[in-house]
Amino acid sequence: MGVVLKKDLKHWKDVILFIAVTAVSLLLVFHDFSHHVWYSGDTFRDIAVGYHIAVFHEYPIVGHKAGGLNFYYPPYYYYLVALVTRINSNIWFVTGVFAFSAALFPGIIYLLTTHVFDRLVGVTAAILYLMLMLRIGSMNLWSVFVAMHFSYFALILISFDKHKKLKYCGYFLFALALAMNYADIVILPFIVLYEYISSSTKYNIITSLGFLLLSSVLLQVPIIIHFGLVNVLIHILPSAHLLLSEAYVSAIGKSWLYIGRELFHHSSLFSLTGGIASVTLSLTTLVYHKNMLKRVVFVAAFFVGAVFVGSFYQRGAEYWYYYPLFPLFIICISFLSIKLWRTQNMVAKYISCICMIVFILSVTGEFTFPGGSDTHDKVNSIIRTIYTKAPSLGIKNDAFVLSGSLGDGIYDSPTFWYMAEIMRHRKLSYLTNSEEGILAYHLGEYPVFLVCKNEGAAATEQCLDPFLAEYKKYSLSKILPYSSDEYRIYLLVPN
Repeated sequence: MGVVLKKDLKHWKDVILFIAVTAVSLLLVFHDFSHHVWYSGDTFRDIAVGYHIAVFHEYPIVGHKAGGLNFYYPPYYYYLVALVTRINSNIWFVTGVFAFSAALFPGIIYLLTTHVFDRLVGVTAAILYLMLMLRIGSMNLWSVFVAMHFSYFALILISFDKHKKLKYCGYFLFALALAMNYADIVILPFIVLYEYISSSTKYNIITSLGFLLLSSVLLQVPIIIHFGLVNVLIHILPSAHLLLSEAYVSAIGKSWLYIGRELFHHSSLFSLTGGIASVTLSLTTLVYHKNMLKRVVFVAAFFVGAVFVGSFYQRGAEYWYYYPLFPLFIICISFLSIKLWRTQNMVAKYISCICMIVFILSVTGEFTFPGGSDTHDKVNSIIRTIYTKAPSLGIKNDAFVLSGSLGDGIYDSPTFWYMAEIMRHRKLSYLTNSEEGILAYHLGEYPVFLVCKNEGAAATEQCLDPFLAEYKKYSLSKILPYSSDEYRIYLLVPN
């Protein structure tokens, strides 16, 4: 494979540029690493699920249920997290391994773009992604990003049309990415379009898609053997509230339809200007290159561009379904810009420069990134406070349940359960096929310490009240004193 890759890269400069891009990416990711990683929310949930599989040998059929399209995640992502956890369960090691794979991704973007287009487009795409990777938090442990990295490495192998073995390895890898996160199916139409443009016969496309389908089926065989066909179908077919095929179609459809909502129902200047720049770049390129064969870039930039720019700021409920398309959008923008720049028309050159500048400013503007280790430390402090005060309230150390929200009214109980399990060296929760994929023991029997972000009325309306409404067996007993005003700790007792 090394000989083949070296031959296809054609020049040693590509190797040097790949190393340079990767070195910069590693620096960006691991410089102040603890503040780049989200040690809460989905990241902690996934770490907790992987920890339970690796340490307590719990094997759920699937992970938690996705809220947007209401389908279940496949189990391979969680098994991958568990595999890393088996090597070393230290939280920094687990997140560091996946952050390292994310740091390699700009280099993958460079290789893919250079192979499909040329070196200048590849360098442009790599630089753009380096600028934006922290903005979207792609180094975090999350099924969307992990599967996306697999998908784009698969695209490199698929793009080697003359080497069938590499190509089919790419399709198998893409099937594995789909087995980690269904949302990556939105990349498939662009793979088909690329095959249509590059393949000499339609038979090649049918053969490739047939191999992809076969690979997807084969990846489900071990799951079916272990859990049984009936159990697997229960979570994939209508009893999971949505057909698998319907989830695929819905994921693609939402990507196209969301553009109108983002542009016209929100007043974000960044969304509007970024969308206009993307569309202007696309239309101008077509004006000066009417016979451009790779029209897939036009489709991607026109229909997806504004969606991405808007979703970064509006944080819509379905925004993360577009992440697998984001690197493709970066590649499209880079190709269109260089395509225009290379024309002899000065107007086209000016439009290329202006659109690129506007696009960069629109996506990187108002840059903020949530802290990481401070949340990790706060959770530690909260748990220690609760364990210290529990005996004085007549509650045994192992006879209560932790729950809570670290902000925005979103329950983040797996964070507390995982940290408590690490501190107590014992199992305090169990895996399920529920919304969160992990539930506490004895919920409904034991008192609950509910931790809420102290944001005035929001602490009650978005954290305490929803909990009491969902678990009617509980009532508020008292509010515990805590050293920081940032959080409130409520003691809830069974009625």
